[in-house]
Amino acid sequence: MKMKIVLTIAVVIGLVIVVFLFVIPRLEDYRYKQLEDYRYKQMQNDLAAKLGVKIEDYQPEEYFPDSYFWSVLKPGMDISEVHKIVIGYEKVFRCDNFFEIYYYFSSDYEKALIFSILYNDLGKYYDMRMDEEGIHRPAPMDRCEPGLLEETR
Repeated sequence: MKMKIVLTIAVVIGLVIVVFLFVIPRLEDYRYKQLEDYRYKQMQNDLAAKLGVKIEDYQPEEYFPDSYFWSVLKPGMDISEVHKIVIGYEKVFRCDNFFEIYYYFSSDYEKALIFSILYNDLGKYYDMRMDEEGIHRPAPMDRCEPGLLEETR
């Protein structure tokens, strides 16, 4: 009988340890992820309102604002036209006098949605490149300075 009580107590203590070491931290990670997703979605909605558009009109929604910019930026646009459209970023860098790197929703390199806008020698927009989950970052940052490219060349 005494052995059963000791064994039961040991099992209960073991279960409590498992819960505290494995279950609770995973629940906290899950709640944090849900909160981050909610914040991200809220930032997307706030930006869409600022741009005067609806996220659902620009698929896939999870890539907003990239999906929006892809649809409205047209090759040959002047830098000044692009700058009127591409707004609401956290920070921007000008690089090598022919492209800009935009950070959306965070100024933290690891958390931001990042994309590059490229211009030709005449200062006309010709491409936009998205950072796909850190697989390739747009450029070595030692070639960049904070701010937008000049609007006149």
